Amino acid sequence: MKKNILAIGAHPDDIEYSCYGYLNKLYDKGNSVTCYTASNGSLLDSTSGSSRISESRNALSKLNAELIYRDCSGISVLDYEQLSNEIREIIIIKKPSLVLVHSPHDTHQEHQILYDIVKTSLRRIKSSLITYQSVSTTSNFIENFSVDITDYFDAKKEALSHHKSQQNKDYYTESYIENFHKSWSSMMSGIDKVERYNVEHIYE
Repeated sequence: MKKNILAIGAHPDDIEYSCYGYLNKLYDKGNSVTCYTASNGSLLDSTSGSSRISESRNALSKLNAELIYRDCSGISVLDYEQLSNEIREIIIIKKPSLVLVHSPHDTHQEHQILYDIVKTSLRRIKSSLITYQSVSTTSNFIENFSVDITDYFDAKKEALSHHKSQQNKDYYTESYIENFHKSWSSMMSGIDKVERYNVEHIYE
């Protein structure tokens, strides 16, 4: 049965970098994908702006994903109520069976804030919640669910290539992207590329 999947990220490219492969896999199985981006970039980041939303739209186009976004820079605690209401409304309308979002174990404060908002918004909602590994997650992030994206890795790299404004970042180098998707335990099982997740709760 077709399911609704909701991926939530603080900034343009968070979703693409952390869970594009899994979303692509779910889409190919006939599921519907909605992406919500809570800003057009971090506070004080010179690359932030509407053009970054356009980069995300292009990156997600092959998933036929609906992109819902908040076109302003950064997330602060002052945005908590507005974002909470907005995300809660999206969840009620879309009725996602699965929500993916940042981990609370993250060095980026805007990622942490968004996790708290999503966790609160899902109260009394029957929706599975999975947090994803990003380039800023800490060693406290515990991987208890891995997705083999070997067959989707080239598509993911193509999606990331649309984020032209971010190509000068260290984590956009080819070697970083390759290593980010490596897992010793998965390699021992013959799996080349993976995305890492932590399952908070699952409903079937």
